Amino acid sequence: MDAMTFLECPSLMTEEQIEERDFDTVKTFGEIKRKISKDIAYMNFEQIEEYLQNKEVGPNA
Repeated sequence: MDAMTFLECPSLMTEEQIEERDFDTVKTFGEIKRKISKDIAYMNFEQIEEYLQNKEVGPNA
């Protein structure tokens, strides 16, 4: 396999290996999206810009 290891390829993983993963990307990003949507729901464009500029992004955020 190219840049993907055996454990990173869901089609080659067993049900047990999939359940053992400690990070669920879809769930995590869904939670992040819902939080941001809730935070900016009643903001105008300028407030949203400021909100996004002041947010930390990246793996350690």
